[in-house]
Amino acid sequence: MTVGDNERAVQLAEEVIGSGHFSLSQDYRGIFHGGSNTETIFAFANIRGEGVPPGGLFTPTNYPRGGSYFWVPTQEAMDMFSGDRRASAVFTFFGNLPMANKHPGGLQGGDPIQVSRIAELYLISAEAQGPAGISRLNELRSIRGLPAINISDEDEYLYAILDERNKELIWENFRFYDLVRTGKALEVLEHFDSEHLLRLPIPLREMNLNPNLVQNPGYF
Repeated sequence: MTVGDNERAVQLAEEVIGSGHFSLSQDYRGIFHGGSNTETIFAFANIRGEGVPPGGLFTPTNYPRGGSYFWVPTQEAMDMFSGDRRASAVFTFFGNLPMANKHPGGLQGGDPIQVSRIAELYLISAEAQGPAGISRLNELRSIRGLPAINISDEDEYLYAILDERNKELIWENFRFYDLVRTGKALEVLEHFDSEHLLRLPIPLREMNLNPNLVQNPGYF
C-alpha cells in the first residue's frame, strides 16, 4: 500500500487470511499477556533473561514490576475504547494512575514483542480495497465488540480505517507512519508541519557529541 500497489496488497493479505492458520479471537488481551492466541503470525518470545522491556516506558515508577512512566495514556486515548473488548488490554490503572496495559512486565520485561498479527492483515485488505472492503473492517470490529458501519465515501472510509488502526495497533508504532503514508499527517497531528514530513530529528546524543551539527528545521 505504501507504494500504491493496492491490488497486490489485497492479494497477499487475503492469501494469509484464507490460509486457515490464523484467526481473529475475542481474547485480545492474550496476544500481549503471553496467553495462547490464534492471531499472532510472528512475534519475539522475549524471555525475561534476555528480553527487551517495552513496558518499562509505560508503567509508573512505583509499579511493583518497575517502570519509568515516560508515556501516559491520555483521556482521549482511553475514551476511544468505550464498549470495546480491547480496552482492558490497552490500558489499566495502578492506584489512580492510568497506564498502558499491552506491556504488563514493566522493566522486568518478558512481554512478547508482536511483529505481525492477523488483525493487521484484515485492516490491510480493508484499506487496500477501499469502501468495497468494508466487510473485512466490520469482521474485525465485530470480534472486538463493536457494531458494523456502512460507509461509501472514500475519504470518510479512509478515516474509519485510520481510526480502527489507531485502536487495534495503539502503542505498536504504526500511527505516525499511517498518517504520513495516507497524506493525513498535517490534518491530524497538532504542532506538526511539512518540515517533519521531509526529515527526522537528529538524535540528541549525536548533537551533544558533535557541536558542529545543526538540528533539522522544525525540531528543537
